[in-house]
Amino acid sequence: MTTEPAKRYNSGKPRYDYLEPDWLLALSKVAEFGASKYGVYNYRKGLAEDDLIRAILSHTIARMRGGKLDAESGLPHAVHVAWNALELMRQHDFTNEGS
Repeated sequence: MTTEPAKRYNSGKPRYDYLEPDWLLALSKVAEFGASKYGVYNYRKGLAEDDLIRAILSHTIARMRGGKLDAESGLPHAVHVAWNALELMRQHDFTNEGS
């Protein structure tokens, strides 16, 4: 057996290991809450940008006022902010970026 390391061609590929597992777990809990409240994948039908921004601001202000957990879901406001921001990002058309 050789001591040469195995080859991997990962240059230029996304580094998913930069994402904290706890972030992903927290986001999945918010997604699960949303699925139970609105239906699985309801968000894929399209959410109005204004509604997403309103939710981001609402949870941000609640956090700024000292609240840590959303009263309805029991989950952190910060994670609700992140989920809504990610959905806003998901709806963005990245196909023409840089052109």
